[in-house]
This record gives sequence, structure tokens and C-alpha cells, in this order.
Amino acid sequence: GKMPQDGLRFGADLVVQSTHKTGGALTQAAMLHVSRDSVFISEESIARALSLVQSSSPSYLLLMSLDAARHELSLRGSTGIIRALYLAEYARMRISNEIQGMQVLERPHGFDSFDSCRLTLLVNGLDIDGFELDEMLIERGIYAELPSSKSVMFVFTNGSRVFEVDLLINALHEIVENVGTRPINNTTDSENHNAVIVENSIEQQLDAMTPRNAFFAAKHVVSLEQSIGRLSSTVVCPYPPGIPTLMPGERISRESIAILKAAHHSGASITGLIEPESSSNALQVSVVVED
Repeated sequence: GKMPQDGLRFGADLVVQSTHKTGGALTQAAMLHVSRDSVFISEESIARALSLVQSSSPSYLLLMSLDAARHELSLRGSTGIIRALYLAEYARMRISNEIQGMQVLERPHGFDSFDSCRLTLLVNGLDIDGFELDEMLIERGIYAELPSSKSVMFVFTNGSRVFEVDLLINALHEIVENVGTRPINNTTDSENHNAVIVENSIEQQLDAMTPRNAFFAAKHVVSLEQSIGRLSSTVVCPYPPGIPTLMPGERISRESIAILKAAHHSGASITGLIEPESSSNALQVSVVVED
């Protein structure tokens, strides 16, 4: 098939489905699916857990949009998915044949499944990065799902149409003509996907603090260079990919600082990092005051 199997078929107990992404529900709306075969979790246990944190006044706009999306998917879901897959493949074919300086991400070797409704363009042959390409597309009324320093990703849904693909192709033609291309550098997989692996040994974190204690501890702000070896007092998370580089109570390493600097330089949004007031000031982070 063209679509990966869902998590429940692989034995997951719970699956969160972001219905607002591809199902047509309003932003923030999602569904939580509970496996009937789970031996660990029941609907009753989920209801008890939700009662601790759930508002007694939920947004009925979001609930209504979820029900409307469910109704639409039950009637025309298969047709919509088939159309989305066709349009994604149509876009892949046209970009591969017409647009220079870009590569279309295909299913990596060794992966059993691949979400064909997602179109990822690698920009390693352009004289701009993914964030700059995203800004240029926004100026032309085209919004990507997720830009990064080396790629831009789009999502096709049951609401996608042919004319939107044509708009994207025309915009890419115009942008490439304006910015120029360079020889595509086929680097390693980790470099192509902007991945940085940090192996912090257990010994480095033996004297670390629990997130709760770090959150409530006395703290002060220092530059990134001064924070090496100190305990972070907050979550520091670059987006993309949206995975925290630092957690409260974690001892800050040189590798972590390198990741944050690279993410900031590439244009990523970093939650928890204190931006300089001017370009001459250093990036800052909050750390725990230690005795």
C-alpha cells in the first residue's frame, strides 16, 4: 500500500491522531484512539486520568469540527486519500523533472513504509536554505508544513487540489531562477537530514537535578558559553524538530551548545533560549544557582 499501517495494528495501546493535520478538523483538534486488545489500558482508566486534567468546559467548536471531520472521512475518506496520493505523486514527478537544485525525498533504504502524502524537498542544490525558501513561498501565498535548514516539507490532504500543485511548481520555477543553483552535495544521511547525535554518558548526569527541583531552584541567566557544565533550569527546544535539547536539571554539554547555536544560525525557533537584544549580544540561557 501507499500508506503506512496505523499504530494500533502494530500493537500500540494508545494512538494520538492529529485530525487537524490531514482530517480537516480545526487546529488543536485531535483524537485519542484506545486499543480494544490492550491488556494495560482501558477506556475507564483513560477517563479517570483525563478527569484530573481535563476542563469541565471543553471547546465545542473543536469537538464539532472533529465530528464533522469524522463524518466526512466516513463518507469520502478513501476517495480523498487516493486523490491526495495522486497529487503528491504528481508533484514529485513534476519537481523531479522540472526543478533544478532540489531533490525529492523518496523512501529511505531499509524502511518498510513511507507516508506518500508528505512531500519533502531537499534544497542542498540551491543557494538558499530551507527557511529562506519557506519565506519566499509564503510571499507567494504558499505555506509549507515544516521547513528546516536543509528541507521543506508539504502535506497533501483530501482538501488538496491540482491547481495548488501548479501554483507550487510555478513558484519553485520563479524562485530557482532568481536565487540560482549549485552542484548538489550528496553528503551522509545524518548530514542530509540535519541530524546531530549527542552521546552524553550516564556519568555526566549522575549529579544532575530532577526537573521539579530544577524548576523551583534559584536561577540566573548566563551566556551559552558560560553555561557549559551548569544545570539547565528550563526546557530549551529548537523547532524543528521540536525535540528538547535541554531539560530542567540536565547538565549542559558543549555538544548541546553546538546544537543550539547551529539551530539558531539556521533560523529555527528555539523555546527557552533568550535571544540577544542586538546582534552584538550573546545568546543566553537560564541555569540553576549551585552552591
